[in-house]
Order: sequence, then structure tokens, then C-alpha cells
Amino acid sequence: MLPQLGFSDAVYEIASGQDFTIKLTGQNLSGAATLPIEVLYNNQVISFVRGEAGETTPQSFDANADSSKGLLTVNASYAANAAPKDGSVIANIVMRADNPGVSYLIYRSKTVTGPNGEIINAQTQAARVVVK
Repeated sequence: MLPQLGFSDAVYEIASGQDFTIKLTGQNLSGAATLPIEVLYNNQVISFVRGEAGETTPQSFDANADSSKGLLTVNASYAANAAPKDGSVIANIVMRADNPGVSYLIYRSKTVTGPNGEIINAQTQAARVVVK
């Protein structure tokens, strides 16, 4: 089965001015060695605060954002046989609801990297943030 990348919720409803957490989730990642994740968001509506590793402990983890482009980047690498289990949270991303509006969360990169550097295509699922 193909790896799947998604979000814990299909829709996040937040009051303007509040921080909230987006959970990046994964399925069928048993063969993944690195997860180079890029998520597009509407930088006029929400902004990046910080990112933390999820339920599994990666060998390395980095989360940052290019706020001018609305691009969230998460890089996680895992030891052999230590990839996230099905349904686990890969990363917890804290965002701030800046202005009322809608931001879609869309995976821009749709691949994971296997233990031998092979590129594995992944299915992705989008989500939506509604700021009131």
C-alpha cells in the first residue's frame, strides 16, 4: 500500500488571535527513512509558531516556515525499522490564527524516501483552517 500523509482533522475552526495545533499524520510508512514534508498554507490567515516531533522519536527533526510564501517545511529522519506506526502523529505544528478567513493545508511534496534513498510516492489528504 502507498504511504499516506494527512492531518488529524479535516477542518480546524479557530477564533482569531488563538494558537492551535495541527497534527501531521501518516499511514503505511513502515519503509520510510526520511519524510521531507512541505505544506502550503494561506499566510494572510495563519502563521507558523513552532513545530515539535510527534509520537515517534526521529533521529533528526526540523520544522520551520517561509512565512512570505506560506510554506511549512518539516524534515524527519528515522533509524531502520523505527518509522512512524500507522495512524501515528509525525509532527505537532503550532500555528496562530491571525486574521478571519480560510486557509487550506495542502501537501506540496508527495514523496517519502526509503532506506536506500529510493523515492516512494505518497497519497496526501488536504485540510482546511477556518478562522473566525
